[in-house]
Amino acid sequence: MQQELQQLDAMLAQLAPKAREVFVLSQLEGLTYMQIAARTGLSDRTVKRYMAQGFELCLNAMC
Repeated sequence: MQQELQQLDAMLAQLAPKAREVFVLSQLEGLTYMQIAARTGLSDRTVKRYMAQGFELCLNAMC
C-alpha cells in the first residue's frame, strides 16, 4: 500500500501545485467543485480545468 501511495504522489507531482491541491481536495477530502473554488479562491471553470488535468493524468498512468 505504501508503494502505491508513493506512486500516486509521484504521479500527482507532475501537476502544477494548485492543480494538485484541487485534485486532492476533490478526491481525498470529497469536496465539491464549488466548495473547492470557495476554499482556494479559484473560479469554478479553473477548478474544472484542473480536475480534467488530474483525471487525464490518472487515465494516462493506467495505460
